[in-house]
Amino acid sequence: MIVTLHDVAMILGLLIHGPPITSTCDIDWSLLCSELLGVVPPLSQIRGSVISARWLPLLGGALFIDKIGTHVQLCYLPLLRDFTEISHYSWGSVVLAYLYRELCRASLDSVIEISGPITLLHLWSWERLHVGRPDFGCPPVPRVVPHVHDNVVDGLHDHLLPDKAFSVDPLGHRWKVPLS
Repeated sequence: MIVTLHDVAMILGLLIHGPPITSTCDIDWSLLCSELLGVVPPLSQIRGSVISARWLPLLGGALFIDKIGTHVQLCYLPLLRDFTEISHYSWGSVVLAYLYRELCRASLDSVIEISGPITLLHLWSWERLHVGRPDFGCPPVPRVVPHVHDNVVDGLHDHLLPDKAFSVDPLGHRWKVPLS
């Protein structure tokens, strides 16, 4: 069993079709922060191509943060130039690739920590394995809306997706319940 792109789309609600996300790390990060954010971070907050998650929580969240939970890769910052454009990108592919890379790294003998979208791994295991998942009684059933076929978008065939309807909220949202 393995986390698939379909799982990412259904659990996190991220797009899996659309342009790929590519970037470079050969950028003057201070200049880019000034351009996009209107402020230059203190040099103590940037280390190579990562920035303190406290200073720039916008890119971190639970998806792209490092093992210690203190830094975020700056390679995603240029994507913030056009919010309309990035809303069409295949963010689910990025999250899944990052998870696979971090699982590979975590399998090394010398590694004692893991980073990446561990929230996805938790939710996936609760949805698929049913072992060790919280018992909230019966999780609420997500609301469902009919899927509108886009035919072909950027060479990808939406109509080939197996489900004819998609949740209004991602499946992962149904695990957000108060704990006693």
